[in-house]
Amino acid sequence: MALGVLFVFYLILISVAVILQFLLYKSKYKSSNGIFIINMLFVILLAYIAYTALPENYTIQKSIAIFWASFAVLAVVLKLITGKSSVVSRVILSLSIIGSFLQLYF
Repeated sequence: MALGVLFVFYLILISVAVILQFLLYKSKYKSSNGIFIINMLFVILLAYIAYTALPENYTIQKSIAIFWASFAVLAVVLKLITGKSSVVSRVILSLSIIGSFLQLYF
């Protein structure tokens, strides 16, 4: 029963990620900093879930979870410094979401 609840929670996280990524690449929201920040907060949430799901002695995997969160923060900082719609920052943010999901799943 508990694994079913976790699977439903994982599916909800995937659907939220797909919606946020769609909004990130939609032309109407390309210049919006709000979508970037929401995506960054979502990656930080995923990294927090992956970090707390690991046992204490899995330090390398915990470091990788922190890396994905810092990678997302780097993407937002890059977007705010350039000031315009940067494709590189969107790709970095997408890679951090994909990496966080892969770490959470495996």
